[in-house]
Amino acid sequence: MQPVRTPLLKSVLHLLIGAIGVIFIPINASYAQCASPGFVQASDGTSCNSVTITWSSVQFATGYQIFRNPFGGTGGTQIGTNGSSTSFTDTTGTPGVTYWYSVRATGNICGSNAPFGGPDSGFRAGPPAVPSNVQASNGSSCSGVSVSWSSVVGATGHEVGRATSQGGSPSVIGSTSGVSFTDTTAVPGQVYFYSVRALNNCGAGNFSSGSAQGVRLAPPPPPIGGPNVQSTCASITVSWSAVLGASGYDVGRSTSFSGSNPTVVGSPSGGSFTDTTAIRGTTYYYFVRSRNSCGAGDFGSSSSGIVRPALGVPAFVSAREGTSCDFTTVQWNFVLGATRYDVARYEFNQPSFATVIGSSISTSFNDNTGIPGRVYYYFVRAVDNCGPGDYSSTPPVTGFRATSPVVTDQPAGVSVCTSNAIAFSVRATGNGIAASSIDYQWQLADPPGNWISLNSAPVALPGGGQVSATQADQRLAYISVSGRSGTLPIRCIVSNACGSVTSNTATLTVLEACCDPIDFNQNSLFPEDQDLVDFLSVLAGGDCSPGNTCSDIDFNNDGLFPDDTDLIAFLTVLAGGAC
Repeated sequence: MQPVRTPLLKSVLHLLIGAIGVIFIPINASYAQCASPGFVQASDGTSCNSVTITWSSVQFATGYQIFRNPFGGTGGTQIGTNGSSTSFTDTTGTPGVTYWYSVRATGNICGSNAPFGGPDSGFRAGPPAVPSNVQASNGSSCSGVSVSWSSVVGATGHEVGRATSQGGSPSVIGSTSGVSFTDTTAVPGQVYFYSVRALNNCGAGNFSSGSAQGVRLAPPPPPIGGPNVQSTCASITVSWSAVLGASGYDVGRSTSFSGSNPTVVGSPSGGSFTDTTAIRGTTYYYFVRSRNSCGAGDFGSSSSGIVRPALGVPAFVSAREGTSCDFTTVQWNFVLGATRYDVARYEFNQPSFATVIGSSISTSFNDNTGIPGRVYYYFVRAVDNCGPGDYSSTPPVTGFRATSPVVTDQPAGVSVCTSNAIAFSVRATGNGIAASSIDYQWQLADPPGNWISLNSAPVALPGGGQVSATQADQRLAYISVSGRSGTLPIRCIVSNACGSVTSNTATLTVLEACCDPIDFNQNSLFPEDQDLVDFLSVLAGGDCSPGNTCSDIDFNNDGLFPDDTDLIAFLTVLAGGAC
């Protein structure tokens, strides 16, 4: 403990001691001429290297002995001698320790037991005391660790030490003239132990105990373990456990497992994030890092996820064109991942306007709702539990249901002589059914309403005579009636796999007698005299005109020739009359 004295008090004490020394000089003759040194003064911390002791001179003294006592009072340990000088410098005292200094004169007159002058306390200045109440912030700041302590008397500055273990040797990391310091070099999250020592012009004191633990606040660690990743049809949801001290999180995404520099796709405040920007079919690796006021920490380990790949477009789509009367069959190839297929149709090649007409779990579908004969464009798309894919559209696919026949050319009425064959024709189409698949059945009615099939002709007619026919199962048939005349209804029933249709009824007029053309010699010149000449010549059994081909002599086609009726009929027709 340093003594507390004022210069005035010390001066008064010196006067009193000096006076007493004069008054109480021993009577012994050996000391009669040697008094105690007066005004002994020791410096109080004015030097870092020594204590200076001064005193007043003593008459008859040839030298002086200087004593130092750590306990107070005179005497103690002699630390030096002086000749005639009245000052001494003590360089051996422990800095900061108060000693009591006394002096006595020496010489033949003074003897060995001369009285002491003093004592006076003094001390050598030293480094300051150890700072107390050292404290360090423990994770309260991102910028550094704040260290504080109580002020030390006489300190002109302070040095802050830091160790990585309690009781470890501190390294000086900074100095300050105040009583606080911020360690900005601390590694965030690293635990340090701080100590402080005071400074003055004598140097540095001792470090404090180093038990002040401090931590610079760091960004929080990543969530423990990889995130939980769940894929849906259109997004990927990433979730993780909360991290203590985190105010938010960053979700990184990479197409690489290592993810050395993942792209941040979201920064939620909670423990989950839904990535809606993921491309279907691409595998992503997700990383999560925590954030607080100090910033973002490191990314943790990854977990992978993939949005279900987009369904493929059905290939090799085809549709039947008129092969069935009841439906149109649409077929396509299998699509991986499809749980079903939607079939749509439209009258134009525009899938965006198409209407779904049905679904199938197989790779074919029968459309039985289309209008027979109408051509449709068909489109097919694959479907899974995430929804439908894209429609097929290239190349365009058309199909239609077959229809019943439609008569396009009706049979026409004709006149024919009895027993002569005459052609009847009909033309029909059936959309989707080939012409060769159309059946024809020609019929004759006798009496009216009683239709008789001509496929098995000749057939006896109920009204007399008979009818004969060739090609009665084709669109062009040849029909002849013999043994009667008059009018007979003729029609054709046209049919295919989808149904049948009956043509209009045509009238066959059967004539009793029919004359040959008046151009008997068939030279395309008529009426002319040469036809009559040739007719008479042939009738008489002669030849036709050279180079000409004459008709047969049975001009009136009554089966009797040569006879006068042929000549009469020829002349009548040649004259413009009726046969």
